Amino acid sequence: MKKFLCTLLTALAVLAVLAVVSCGGAPAPAPAAAPAPASAPAAATDLIMDGARYYTTVGGDCLSSVAEREYGNKYYFPIIQRASGITTNPDLIYSGLRLTLVDIRRNLADAGAKARVKQYITAAAASYDNRNSSVAAEMRNFANGL
Repeated sequence: MKKFLCTLLTALAVLAVLAVVSCGGAPAPAPAAAPAPASAPAAATDLIMDGARYYTTVGGDCLSSVAEREYGNKYYFPIIQRASGITTNPDLIYSGLRLTLVDIRRNLADAGAKARVKQYITAAAASYDNRNSSVAAEMRNFANGL
């Protein structure tokens, strides 16, 4: 009986850890985004980086959830991806990843930066064409409405 309880408790502990680590797990409270230090090197980008801030991801974060919380729309996630220099799958982020959050209003106020914001969102939509056409269409409509 003692061996059975020990095995059961170990299995439950492993399941609890897996649930918290996954993106769908209960996220920890989001830390406040801190202003970027003036001397911090930014990712190579052609977005306007003046006024950018940093955010460190926590369990449960996805780029789209950070974009929704910080910018008010999840379809701004390609901007976070670009500014942060993430070149791999944007769905595979991890806790402790330091993201760069550009001042989206400043970028949308500049004609050149706004065109690039639209371009990045439209390019990201193309990656959803074969996976989920409704998301691709929504992203294109969002970009065209900027």
